[in-house]
Amino acid sequence: ATLVVCGSLIVWFFRDPPRRVPVEPGLVVSPADGTIVAIDDIEHDEFVGGPAVCVGIFLSIFSVHVNRAPVAGRVIGLR
Repeated sequence: ATLVVCGSLIVWFFRDPPRRVPVEPGLVVSPADGTIVAIDDIEHDEFVGGPAVCVGIFLSIFSVHVNRAPVAGRVIGLR
């Protein structure tokens, strides 16, 4: 019974419910559920090579822990 409860909690924690994404041009959808805790303008980000906006999202244990791609793009590097 303990294994079933632990397994169920793990499956629930990493659940991936369907999302309805708006299709209006120019919109960016949040990559994660949660609460926005910071929105900061950065004068120069060395990774981006210029000004950027940093958005911090806090995920509680009750939030869906799946990150999505909010806009089309490609990965050019990791740090």
